[in-house]
Amino acid sequence: PRNVFFGHVLSASSGVMIYYFFGDAPIAIALGLSFAIILMILTNTVHPPAGANPIIAILGAKSFEFVIMPVAIGASFIVIFALIYNKIWKR
Repeated sequence: PRNVFFGHVLSASSGVMIYYFFGDAPIAIALGLSFAIILMILTNTVHPPAGANPIIAILGAKSFEFVIMPVAIGASFIVIFALIYNKIWKR
């Protein structure tokens, strides 16, 4: 659960931050994704599907609100439903 939530939040934050500084320049996507990977490795919250968040944030010209809704709230729902599902099947 920690990797899912923080992986998505950190990678979305990196994409929004890189977009804020570099706009939608061609190098921005590479920098955003690289920064997201570095953040996830340093915080030990690697979640490979979260690598799409910086790309979406940069190409979609997203603001910091994107990190809260839909990323953080969506990741929270994923974790909550996974925990419920695992409780039902007693895993």
